[in-house]
Amino acid sequence: MRKYTIVILIVILFVGSSIFYIHSQTEEENNNIINKLSEQDVITLETQEPTYIIMKASAYTKSAEEQTYKGITKSGTQVSRGTVSVDPRVIPLGTKLYIEGYGYAVALDTGGDIKHDRIDLYMETKKEAFEFGRQDVRVWIIE
Repeated sequence: MRKYTIVILIVILFVGSSIFYIHSQTEEENNNIINKLSEQDVITLETQEPTYIIMKASAYTKSAEEQTYKGITKSGTQVSRGTVSVDPRVIPLGTKLYIEGYGYAVALDTGGDIKHDRIDLYMETKKEAFEFGRQDVRVWIIE
């Protein structure tokens, strides 16, 4: 019985030291990669301008004529300020955005006419939607 206990302890010690060795090698490789970044690379990453997409924006609201009176999005959520319709081939559903002149939003809906570089912004009232009209906006993808 003692022989088996000693063998098991030796195996555990061997496996444990192997895991520690592999972990320290991986950590060393990561540190080498980080150290290879030049100071110029770091400065470029920190000062890089945020990128945006210019999109053709329109506005929508709950409407019987547009068959959006129930206010349920393609994602299954209730529409509210900050809900936008997109072409999911361009901006995936669930993407968080910042839209010039509108604010923070989440791509939760799609629309029949919303293709390519079009985006439809949800407004609380028809008056607000008509006042917005159609305009080109900058859309920043947050995540």
